[in-house]
Amino acid sequence: MTTKHVLVLGAGAAGTAAARALAPSEDVRVTLVARTGEIPYTRMLVKGVAFGPTPPEMIRLPLPDVEVLADTVAEVDAAARRVGLASGAHPDYDALVVATGSAPRMLSADVLGEEAAASGRVSALHSLEDAQQIRALLTGLGRPARVAVHGGGIIAAETASTLHADGHDVVLVARSEVPGVAAFGAPVAEHLAAEHAERVTTRFGRTLQHVDAADAGVETTLDDGPGSSRTCC
Repeated sequence: MTTKHVLVLGAGAAGTAAARALAPSEDVRVTLVARTGEIPYTRMLVKGVAFGPTPPEMIRLPLPDVEVLADTVAEVDAAARRVGLASGAHPDYDALVVATGSAPRMLSADVLGEEAAASGRVSALHSLEDAQQIRALLTGLGRPARVAVHGGGIIAAETASTLHADGHDVVLVARSEVPGVAAFGAPVAEHLAAEHAERVTTRFGRTLQHVDAADAGVETTLDDGPGSSRTCC
């Protein structure tokens, strides 16, 4: 019986699940490649670290019983069925599973000013590091913060609700007039938008123009006149 080598790139929830599912197969050898220095964790649970009592170690993922390489992928040569790693190693594969996850859509340099970027008051909520930074900032203030959440997706909506429930003053900004229409359909999305409007300040159908450093935080400017909001101050 010929053993096939399956290389799984990414040690997040999808990558570890794929490796765990393949591991019992007698005709498959699995290698899981985790990025150098990264401790695998469940990304969808980072909100609990940012705003709740969840310690970082509670969202770590147990590794499956397969070969694990802690090495960052530098290139994939699909023609040669070989992957180049940062260490210089080049493992071959018969099948490749790419589960490297997503990346946050960051603000462009013309929107996020240099001083605001360096202030430590602007962060994505995507990685465990992001969550720990936000947690340290909010905890360090010692009082309710004014927070602008930019985005109309599920994580933005959940973040706004959680922060409001914790006593923070929240502004939820989204480019869409009714966020979530594509994901949920108009009736559900309209209901959710109305629920948010009753609890937090909403700026739907607005575009973030610029983020500047301010005396006690950062200040955001939206696209149609008045509507600046000071965050984390």
